[in-house]
Amino acid sequence: MEKDTNETEPLQGQQELNEQPEQEEQLPMLNLPDSVFREDVKKMVQDDTIQDSKEYIGIILSELEETKSELAKARIPAPEKKNIWKGISVVLLLVLACWVLIFFYTKDRQDEDGTAEPTAAVGAPEDTGNDTAETEKERYIVDLQTYVDQIKQSDTAPFSASVESMYGYEYLVFTYENISIFYQNEYMEGEEDNKRVMIDNGTQLSEFNWDYDLTGDLKDLIPYYGTYLGNDSYQLLFLQYSEEMPDYPEEIHFIDVSNLYNYNTINMKEELLKLFLLDYAEAPSTEDAADSVTTMIMTVGEAVYTYYISTDDYVDAVYYSANNLSVDQYFTMEFSDAGITFNTAVTLSDDEFLGEVSGVFTVNGIYAGLTNVKYGAYVDADQEDYGSDGVITPRKSYLYDKITISGSNNERYLIALSDEIGYNDINWDNWIEEDGFFTYYVDNVPATICGIDVSRYQGEIDWEKVKNAGAEFAMIRLGYRGTGEGTLEIDKYFLQNIEAANEAGIHVGIYFYSQAINETEAVEEANFVLRNISGFAVDYPIVFDTEMYTASEARANNLTREERTNLCIAFCDRIKEAGYTPMIYSNTRYMIMGIDLERLTSYDKWFAYYGENYTFPYDFQMYQYSAQGIIDGIDGYVDLDVSFIDYAADQESSN
Repeated sequence: MEKDTNETEPLQGQQELNEQPEQEEQLPMLNLPDSVFREDVKKMVQDDTIQDSKEYIGIILSELEETKSELAKARIPAPEKKNIWKGISVVLLLVLACWVLIFFYTKDRQDEDGTAEPTAAVGAPEDTGNDTAETEKERYIVDLQTYVDQIKQSDTAPFSASVESMYGYEYLVFTYENISIFYQNEYMEGEEDNKRVMIDNGTQLSEFNWDYDLTGDLKDLIPYYGTYLGNDSYQLLFLQYSEEMPDYPEEIHFIDVSNLYNYNTINMKEELLKLFLLDYAEAPSTEDAADSVTTMIMTVGEAVYTYYISTDDYVDAVYYSANNLSVDQYFTMEFSDAGITFNTAVTLSDDEFLGEVSGVFTVNGIYAGLTNVKYGAYVDADQEDYGSDGVITPRKSYLYDKITISGSNNERYLIALSDEIGYNDINWDNWIEEDGFFTYYVDNVPATICGIDVSRYQGEIDWEKVKNAGAEFAMIRLGYRGTGEGTLEIDKYFLQNIEAANEAGIHVGIYFYSQAINETEAVEEANFVLRNISGFAVDYPIVFDTEMYTASEARANNLTREERTNLCIAFCDRIKEAGYTPMIYSNTRYMIMGIDLERLTSYDKWFAYYGENYTFPYDFQMYQYSAQGIIDGIDGYVDLDVSFIDYAADQESSN
């Protein structure tokens, strides 16, 4: 720390002497013996007040003025010898008087302000144990030891609290193993905002200028400690909250424990709001948003979301450049060795919830920041129905139970789960691969039956080899409706497949790819299936396969969610009426956004998903888990399935 310098204005007499014309002879510098002015100095030092010094200096100044007048009257290049000595003496006495004045003035100021805080330019100062201004220090917490005793009753794991003195100041200290974190409790008057935090890792001590409140919540003081970057290094994570947002970290500090490197401070609100590019437009009122006359267009990456907003929000944003988004409600963090994840709501007001944003805290080189940041919009399941304007009405509350679905144009949707649909209780860790198939175990007992599904794309199949390879059932495509004109077609390998599968003793189920656009066509498809399975053994379900055909503008692509649900019901009811078990096949997106499962709870489901992040929450009876299975008897890939129900055994028992 640099020392203060006190500059004083030159005295009037001294200024005029220094400004003599250049042609005048300069006064010589003389070395006078100490005895000439020792008594005067002794007298001045022994004065009790500054006022005495000022009066003495006044006398000297008067003598100087008289000398100046005599010199001016003489008007000679050099004054007489006696005047020279007199002038020199006066000047020296003047300098001495100024020094004494400064000495007493400085001493007086020190008595008023207290001794300055000792600091070191490099490293930490030595603790001498002397505290010369103890009575003039102030404290954030008057009785810190009592406060620490109270802290010990709280959960501060893994850190423990104590009181320590260092460099003449009292600190609140949190310690774990070799790590100590020091919060300064004492400060000099007027320096209460100059707070210091020191961290010791056992080999190094570093100081940080962070704001903190010793009387606030302990979560503001105690850091998280762990390996949060997916490697063997340890970090300290300090979360700083504000009074306005006690559950939302306003700033985040990453400290590397090994070298106490302080990564850049993360300002959560600033970082998150950078994600959103907002634009606004007027829009007509609708039945769903009768009070809304404007829309907000939110662009996040490559995805675009359009929301109904109030007129006030529109005016504030367009005319006053206000960013009305808030990202501080329902904030959560999860800590693991793989990283630190977060999730928070995005709102316009306390009852206008737009969605959620999530991500991961990470360090890239020397930069700390957020990665894998994703936004999900709260939408209804019919968000992308044909004919919908796609404008989202904000929810009135936070959405706790939800499923994430990908939109058709890079959107990410969060859709509420239904309490009217049964949930699966599958433990996805209980799958074991055996002989090329996956088997699900419950209490170490196999709980699934292995199977495949085939169509003309598998070509010629040796069904005896398929059975010997372990397939117990096969779902065989009977046919499909064309995506253009809508004609009903038989799969060219259907008859060959069902005959050979029956002969090999493999249980058979049937599926039909639908392109029906009304309930009449759905029943027509069911009857088409029933006619073509006559005379064959079908003891597994007959499936209505409803999917979005993305290769072209298929005839059924523009149906609404409600219309597709009606088709499922029409097909399944006809199959059930004929004495078979009906089933509906689809993937996660179509099961949620394509059909309404609340209306289809009485029918079994065949769920298709090939990834590892299982999120589908609802119950299903058959699971297609791979499109790249390899099995003896089939050239190339084949779909692999398991059934949680032994349909053949159920059919036998019912007969």
